[in-house]
Amino acid sequence: MTALPNIKKLDLKQLQELSELISERIEEVKTEAEESFIAEIKKQADERGLDYSTIVKSMKQGKRKGKVVTAKYRDPVTGKTWSGRGRKPTWFIEATEQGGKTLEDLAV
Repeated sequence: MTALPNIKKLDLKQLQELSELISERIEEVKTEAEESFIAEIKKQADERGLDYSTIVKSMKQGKRKGKVVTAKYRDPVTGKTWSGRGRKPTWFIEATEQGGKTLEDLAV
């Protein structure tokens, strides 16, 4: 390994150049690591008789969260909606507790 420079003796321009070189090298190492990892996954998929592209597609599809829930309530002022699940939005609380609106008034 090459000896590192004593950074306390470097001026601003030299530090910026060194920083740029380090950033470039970090990106190179990341790219090499990603390529190596992908090659290993492809190799393992092939050894097991699996299709790499199918694996990648299933990983992308797995990012989906649960099903979308339809809105039950709408803010008449802003048009924002709430499904009735989870924490009550501020507009809902203000409309029902301070604005005198009923659930029926806000129903979609």
